[in-house]
Amino acid sequence: MRAEAASSKRFTSIELFTGAGGLAKALDETGMVDHRLAVELDRRACDTLRLNGAVDVDELLSAASSNPAQWPLREGDVREVDFARLAGAIDIVAGGVPCQPWSLGGVHGGFDDPRNLWPELFRAVRETRPKVVIAENVKGLLRASFRPYYQYILDSLAAPFDEPVDGEDWRDHHKRLLKIKDRELGPSHDRYVVKYRLVNAADYGVPQQRWRVFVVAFRGDLGLDDWQFPEPTHSEHALLAAQADGSYWAEHGIAPRPIQASVLDSDGKQRWRTLRDAVKGLPEPLGHKIEHPEWTHHFGWAGARIYPGHTPNLLDRPAKTIKAGVHGVPGGETVMQLDDGSIRYMTVREAARVMTFPDDWRLAGPRGEQMRQLGNAVPVELGHVISRSVISALAGTQVAHPLWREDPLCEAQWKAPHGRSREEVAREQDDAAGGADNRRVRLPGGELRTASVELKPNLKGRRVYANLRYMSAGKTVALYVGEVTGPTRRDNLREAWSLVHSKGLLNDQSKNAGS
Repeated sequence: MRAEAASSKRFTSIELFTGAGGLAKALDETGMVDHRLAVELDRRACDTLRLNGAVDVDELLSAASSNPAQWPLREGDVREVDFARLAGAIDIVAGGVPCQPWSLGGVHGGFDDPRNLWPELFRAVRETRPKVVIAENVKGLLRASFRPYYQYILDSLAAPFDEPVDGEDWRDHHKRLLKIKDRELGPSHDRYVVKYRLVNAADYGVPQQRWRVFVVAFRGDLGLDDWQFPEPTHSEHALLAAQADGSYWAEHGIAPRPIQASVLDSDGKQRWRTLRDAVKGLPEPLGHKIEHPEWTHHFGWAGARIYPGHTPNLLDRPAKTIKAGVHGVPGGETVMQLDDGSIRYMTVREAARVMTFPDDWRLAGPRGEQMRQLGNAVPVELGHVISRSVISALAGTQVAHPLWREDPLCEAQWKAPHGRSREEVAREQDDAAGGADNRRVRLPGGELRTASVELKPNLKGRRVYANLRYMSAGKTVALYVGEVTGPTRRDNLREAWSLVHSKGLLNDQSKNAGS
């Protein structure tokens, strides 16, 4: 599944909503990314990933796989995955967020659709604090009716640690985010610089006209605020020029054909790739449901028709958008017209070529399931373009993961900063208390409980208060320790634990303390 590494520097990733693996494949083929986890709910898509080398994991990996070419796969609902166990170990969170709530076809409930999984992307960011986020979605997300929610998506990703409270409507949360944004989003490692662009895959070398929205967000402390999306490398202008001057036809060994365009000057770009380019080298399918002996997923399918509004793909243009249907999708997206004027359905292999998957990429399930997976995927070559640019930018940074940063007074928190694992939080408390044994509370019956110090800031008064908390008789005991005045969170914890020990607060106080 992996190309040769282009650099000794490597990055780690979590792939959400992995589907058939288009974006994950693109990241993998940079040769600089190790997937620590791929999450996917759909059973057929998981089978596809397994066919191409993914390996099921029961537990999230906190260390690199012994074979990084094998993607660790978690089949199941992303909402049930605890990403905090990978805190500090992830550089990239990526995924094609499910498009059904925003698609131009079908039922599109938008933010009210239960399939809206953008909040899960934000949660993965909060729990792992990656260096960069790469997300892809359909053009429909930019429709006027959804545009307010799309702006909310961008603002939520810019300040992912200011999460909505229980029961808070997204509109109310957005108002709070905007107030924060007007003042200050917080320290650079708690915010992200968010960029987005609507792109046509054909403009980047994909033989398909496919409009998609990409969102790329770099963590604020990386200094990558000036990063921009790669500019288009291919154009319709260049394709028409190549057809007008005859070079396109000569390339394919066919007689020149008239086109309705005058000779055009070069625009400096490569020409759009066409459906003829995509299927070049593939033989004609042998017949209905007859698998070709030399090509996987390359069999014919009977019943293609054309009628008003359902027109075929033309060989000498980029293909229409491959959609998540079989052959009943509107517009004739999987019908192609051959040189003799006849029509037929594209084979699955031809559709995979249009999506720029390699010929050895296998797809699970019957034909309908295979076409649906392709229609939901990110074209691999489009993923390449974005991935290469992002990885190139990351490779020039030297910023360490900020899990153990020194917090100034104004950033003190009563809970441990988001993104830390339980083990890291416990280690922080042990260090501040002078060892794990110095955190033990002995209950009246002799049983030991482990206590923790919490820091609660009063930002308006620039004060930080410390409380001691532990469990006794099934209830939480909370004891006021005192005010602390250290310059960092770590200093405040140490000062608080010193007060705990000097006041003898580790003697069980549950009879006298509120709970």
